[in-house]
Amino acid sequence: MANVLNGLGIIEKDVHGDVIWVWSFPSVEPELRDVILKKCCLQTDSNKIIPFIYGHFKNTWYYMYTRQPENGEALAKVTHFSLVILAQEFNPEKYETLGIILTYKYASTGNPAFILEAYLSVVCKGFCESEQIGTFISAEFDNRKALLSSCVKDVIRTFGVESILIYTALLIKKRVAVYHHSIEALLEFTRALPAMMWHRQNWNILYPNVHIAELDELGKLSCFVAGFTDPTVEGHSDSYDIFVNIPSTEITVSPQSKSLFVMTKLHKDIAMTLAECANQEDKTDEQLIQDIIGKTTELLNKLKSLCSNSDDDDPQQPLSLEKLKQHNLPTPVESFLQHVAFAERILTG
Repeated sequence: MANVLNGLGIIEKDVHGDVIWVWSFPSVEPELRDVILKKCCLQTDSNKIIPFIYGHFKNTWYYMYTRQPENGEALAKVTHFSLVILAQEFNPEKYETLGIILTYKYASTGNPAFILEAYLSVVCKGFCESEQIGTFISAEFDNRKALLSSCVKDVIRTFGVESILIYTALLIKKRVAVYHHSIEALLEFTRALPAMMWHRQNWNILYPNVHIAELDELGKLSCFVAGFTDPTVEGHSDSYDIFVNIPSTEITVSPQSKSLFVMTKLHKDIAMTLAECANQEDKTDEQLIQDIIGKTTELLNKLKSLCSNSDDDDPQQPLSLEKLKQHNLPTPVESFLQHVAFAERILTG
């Protein structure tokens, strides 16, 4: 069993309102620790406690479960604490469950040794036990199920045919910034977007909880889905290709990227299919994802036929950009297909 856990951390808020990272195993790099501290709900002036949030920084997923200590002397000077789990994989349900068990152990004892014991049991044996809560078994949390536990249907219903802008940005591997003032709503929405490109199954493009100060780090990437709770991110149009404002149900294309999102008949056909399928009441999200796969496969097959030599039936024959240009397609269509071809790595040049 490959170990996908990277470490643990504990953040405490004391009776004076100070928020401190008090313990780690093993040590956590200062840059990552600072990023996580900024996301911790204990840092805000609001009294609202968000039990579970998660995020992604560079190559690390972090999951944070927050609660109050149990009544007693163990953590008498602590009002709340957050347990941070660091991992290499996207699986919120898995690490929320583990977080519940580990935070219970710390809340009742105030001793990180009990957390470490359970953590090492998961690393070495794949499970840990809690008499009060039950047993956590890592193998019971299928990563594929985590990828499917998102509501693509709600995304498309919210934006209707305009969802084609999100689909296009994902298909040609561009930068998608998403805003919502509620972190819970933001996490729910953003986790669904990579599912629209199910043929890639790449959730590492997802950065669902980004602070405005991280824009420079995000700028090193050419493709991402990034979630923000700060509305001022909209003003940083050089940092994204499309901006999705969930509360206002608006999608804005950045000025420098408009040529990438010229709508053609191909786009309109896909947009209508997405909207029609999403509006079918009895259709599940998994069925909708299959419909999207079908449209994407249809598009890619069409592209391959346009880029291949019709006189050569050899499937090993390389696909060529020159062959695509020979069809004299309308400029927006040819440009779109070129971007798709390079994103899918199916052209030789």
